[in-house]
Amino acid sequence: MIWLTALLLAGIFGWLGTRWVAPILICVVAGSMIAVDSIAANEFTASTAATLAMIIAAVLVVWGGSRALRRLTAG
Repeated sequence: MIWLTALLLAGIFGWLGTRWVAPILICVVAGSMIAVDSIAANEFTASTAATLAMIIAAVLVVWGGSRALRRLTAG
């Protein structure tokens, strides 16, 4: 569910034309939620770190793609 939320927010904010603030905040919030949940469950492993890295990369790709789409479709 965190994946869908993060990617949806990245796409919306990229389309609206926000600068780097939006994807950074999305990555920080998603990363914090996963890290706190994993640490609280005492299960912070390499796979958790890989998940965090994939979320950050996916957010940046979707955000950049939506900004590019916005530029292409702008009159």
